[in-house]
Amino acid sequence: MIRHKKFFIRYLFFVIFLLGFFIFSDQVNANELRYVLVTQDTILYDEISEQQVVVGKLVKDQVFIIVSEDESYYYIEFGNHTAYFVKSHGVVINEGPTNHEIQPNSNTVIITQRPVTVFQNIGDEAGFALLGRNMRYPVIEKVGDYYRINIGGRTGYISAKPNFVKQDHGVPVLMYHHMVENKDLQLWAGNQMVIAVEQFQEQIAYLAKNGYRTIKLSELEAYLNHEANLTGNTVVLTFDDGYLSVYQYAVPILRKYGYHAVNFAIGIRIRQAAEPWDPYSLQYMGLKEMNEAGDVLEHQHHTYMMHLRVRETNNPFMIEFDESAIIADLELGKIQINKSSAVQDVSEVKYLAYPWGQYDHEAISASITAGISMAFTTEPGYVQLGMEKMKLPRQGIAQSHPLHYFIKKIEGTF
Repeated sequence: MIRHKKFFIRYLFFVIFLLGFFIFSDQVNANELRYVLVTQDTILYDEISEQQVVVGKLVKDQVFIIVSEDESYYYIEFGNHTAYFVKSHGVVINEGPTNHEIQPNSNTVIITQRPVTVFQNIGDEAGFALLGRNMRYPVIEKVGDYYRINIGGRTGYISAKPNFVKQDHGVPVLMYHHMVENKDLQLWAGNQMVIAVEQFQEQIAYLAKNGYRTIKLSELEAYLNHEANLTGNTVVLTFDDGYLSVYQYAVPILRKYGYHAVNFAIGIRIRQAAEPWDPYSLQYMGLKEMNEAGDVLEHQHHTYMMHLRVRETNNPFMIEFDESAIIADLELGKIQINKSSAVQDVSEVKYLAYPWGQYDHEAISASITAGISMAFTTEPGYVQLGMEKMKLPRQGIAQSHPLHYFIKKIEGTF
């Protein structure tokens, strides 16, 4: 009996110790928060596609929570990551904002159509911050005619009216293959994945005219990891198979507009250099062409030699082969792609387009083991926050798609 009492007393002291530890830890964490008072209306910036972009504004005499700082800037929570403003426009204080709450964002994202005021309460006449135009912004929830959002360690409300914001359907990842000049298109009439150069030129010109950014896959991955913000007019351009026509036709067009695209190359097809150009056959870029296009194209994985089908079943190799074979193939392909001087390190080859877009659980497991962190299918759709990164959809671009179809695909209304 005495032994049980001693055990109970020790247990009680242990529980009290734990409670005191957690309470003390919470107080320490609360005390560690640092607050900044904005001393004048100040612009918020973020680095998007290696450019400084104005993403919003903070209102004079408002208080926000600092998440980090460097010599020149204070950083605050903003959208899917952070934004920053110049230190001379703020002063560190001891007291925090009155509406400081920790509320997780949902995976619902809006795109601002104009500068949008952030109010502390619904019905307020003046706001405490402003979201810039054409920004993707995750929300906590919809409350009547408003969205509730996080910004700078505070919660606020923005109008949900369509002239202020629209719902984001996701980032369009466009899928291209081969292209020929319009005069030769009839030779490929039975293959919708072959488009006319003139068609591609028209599409890229439309993107440029309407202010679209083409982003790298690392930027898309950072966005999905909640480590980056993206603007509304954003698109990813991908080319499957590594065809020489991409180097011949697409690269000069992309270079003209300062755009970026992804070359998903089949490793076994990569030689030192391509064969002499022949517009009437399928040819593949060699290392020479990959090197020369490195300012426009990032070179990623379409397997080494698994872009084939088993004769008896017609199933892709990636479905029929076991995990160890897939891993070996992907490792070999990474080495081959890394032979291009445009790829600085083999670790950069970490994105995959499944051959014919087909995969299974074993293919996904093998890809992850081989260092693939994001993979694309041919299933139609748009890339959204919360999606499984090894099953990302794309929008195929076909020769039968006129420009208004293309517009619907990039706007998420196709």
